Amino acid sequence: MMYKFTIKNNTWKLKLVADDSKYLEKADDEMSVCGITHFAHATIYINKEIDKEVMLDTIIHELTHAYLFVYGFGQVENFTEEMVCDLMGAYARDIVEQATKIYSWVLTKI
Repeated sequence: MMYKFTIKNNTWKLKLVADDSKYLEKADDEMSVCGITHFAHATIYINKEIDKEVMLDTIIHELTHAYLFVYGFGQVENFTEEMVCDLMGAYARDIVEQATKIYSWVLTKI
């Protein structure tokens, strides 16, 4: 199951995957991963088995990673609190709006 969306004219995909998916890279001590963003593939993978209450927060979290990457914040060596505020001021509405659309789609798929 895949949902396509854009960030700054770049096409991204969100895919719902099983907890044991190879795309949900787990550290040795992790039982489960809620989601992960693969920048090279412009794809966000969300664990379709997580609780619905956690899913929207996870989508927002992963979208924030994608926005950080697309708008160049991820390449900043000394990321500051002021930069976080700049990001939120400029893109928080977009992130939440995009997350709400994706979450509505997800609810029809699980």
